[in-house]
Amino acid sequence: MLLFSIIERSPSLPNVDLSLSQAFQREYFLLGDEAISLSLNVCNKCAMGKLNQNQMIEFVHEIWQMHESDDAGSIAGGDAVRKLHQKFCN
Repeated sequence: MLLFSIIERSPSLPNVDLSLSQAFQREYFLLGDEAISLSLNVCNKCAMGKLNQNQMIEFVHEIWQMHESDDAGSIAGGDAVRKLHQKFCN
């Protein structure tokens, strides 16, 4: 997965945060601030070697499914985001 490879080879976490926070703009990322924060957290965990490529693929798949659902706006701040946080950040 290209995203994982880029994150893994990034020279520092601030570079990862800056690049990804620009990508996760509210106009395009409909799942709300908690999901943005979670996504950045997951990417940072990958950069630190705490999550592997398969876990990153699974996270991206799940967050994309949420994003593509008909009620993406209602997911913001909801249980689905909290469950993803528990799964990937605990």
